[in-house]
Amino acid sequence: MIFDYAVAHRAIYYNPAIGVKLPKGLVRGKRDAPDDMIMDTVLSNIGQPFGFFPFLLLCTGLRKSEALALQWSDIDLSAKVIRVTKSIDYFVGSKPKYKTPKTEMGRREVPIIDILFTELKKRYDTRCSDYLFPAADSNRAGKGGGLMTERGYEGEWRRYCLALGLIDSDGNMVITAHHMRHGTATLLFEYGVDVLTAQRILGHSKPETTQAIYTALREKQAKKSISKMNVGMSRRMSKVSKEA
Repeated sequence: MIFDYAVAHRAIYYNPAIGVKLPKGLVRGKRDAPDDMIMDTVLSNIGQPFGFFPFLLLCTGLRKSEALALQWSDIDLSAKVIRVTKSIDYFVGSKPKYKTPKTEMGRREVPIIDILFTELKKRYDTRCSDYLFPAADSNRAGKGGGLMTERGYEGEWRRYCLALGLIDSDGNMVITAHHMRHGTATLLFEYGVDVLTAQRILGHSKPETTQAIYTALREKQAKKSISKMNVGMSRRMSKVSKEA
């Protein structure tokens, strides 16, 4: 966390802890989708530095590694689809390398919704790189324009969160790229997109993965509905009691 803060404020060029791997077998914490306020913040701050990145993630459900690998040749504005054929991985020194999807479901076409189409069209007309999210020029890495390094990404994301106040009292970032992907799954559920279509959009290798997300969201929705009924019936009972 301290190293991340130093990178964001340009006190150091990179996080020296990058490459340190956690031991296998650790219990993973639950990753919830961003709430409505955070999603609205993302949607209304596309013009912020790096603001288009979380916006694209929320509109498509792409993984961070897939979005960072996107080239303009992957964007078909006439067909209104993004063709996902690759992602990037980081190895020694945080240098990006291409990798192919692990499963056939990972290689897919993701629909471009209207609000994303508008932003892509604007950026396509003013593009200065083959990549949607190119590396910036730096004293360390030299001229930008190629694939973004892991260090470069970390700095961009943290500065974005700092600018929008998406930091908690301990200085931790409130959202991650994966939160945006969960946000997409939530929106697909809320707008009535069926499980198999959602699976194809998100690139899950098995429909059970998507079904599990939908089941959790359905249970959450049921609890909210019961809570509303509880409040409503309490008010109704109070009103009837006063009239008696």
